[in-house]
Amino acid sequence: PKPLLLASYLAMEGPRPRRHLAELFWPEARDPMRSLSVALTRLRKGVPGAVAADRRQAACELPCDATAFLDHLDRGEREAALALYRGPFLDGLDLRTWSVELEEWLHAQREFLADRAFGALLDAAEEEAGRGRFGDGADLAEAAARLRWTVPEPHDLERLHTLLVAADRASAERVRRDADGLGLALSADAASARRRLTDGRAAAHARPVAQLPGRDTAFV
Repeated sequence: PKPLLLASYLAMEGPRPRRHLAELFWPEARDPMRSLSVALTRLRKGVPGAVAADRRQAACELPCDATAFLDHLDRGEREAALALYRGPFLDGLDLRTWSVELEEWLHAQREFLADRAFGALLDAAEEEAGRGRFGDGADLAEAAARLRWTVPEPHDLERLHTLLVAADRASAERVRRDADGLGLALSADAASARRRLTDGRAAAHARPVAQLPGRDTAFV
C-alpha cells in the first residue's frame, strides 16, 4: 500500500521534492531515493498516468475526492462537498511500521477533513431547523455527532444540543452529558430551542467572537 499512500500524499500536498518524499516514506531504508524510484515505477505500471516525476520532484496526476471536498466547501457548495465525504481519510490504513512523521500527517488529514465535514453538517442542520424542519435538522446533527476523528468544541456541543432538543431526540441527553464533562451546563427545552433556531439566534451563537472590554485608562 505504500505506493498508493504516496499517490494520496501527492494528491493532497501537490508536487514535492524527491528527497523530501524519500526521507518521509523510507527513513530507515539503505537507499531511500532508490526506494522512491521503485514506488514511482510501480505506480506508473499499475496506474498509467497516476504520477508525473522528473529528477527533482514528483506529482500526482489523479483527481482526488478529498481536495474536491475542500474546494466545494471553499466555494460554498456544501451539498456537493458532503456528498463526497464518506468517512475518515484513508480509513483502515495501518502505519505502525512507517515513520512517525507520516503517521502524524495522516492523523492531521483525518482530523482536518472530519472537522470541515462536522462544521458543514452543523451549518446545514441549522439551516433546516431555521426553516422549521426540526427533524431534518436533527438528522444532520446526529450525522455530525457520529463522525469519527473530530472532537466538538464546547460551543459546538451547545449547537448540537439545541438541534437535538428541538426535535425531541433522545441523543440530546448524550450530548448534555458530554457537555457536563467539560463543565458546560446545557438545559434548553424544546420550545426555547425551536425559537432560538427559527429566529436566527443559533446562527449568531455558532461562532462566538471574543469581545474585549473597553480600555478605561492608557495603562495596559
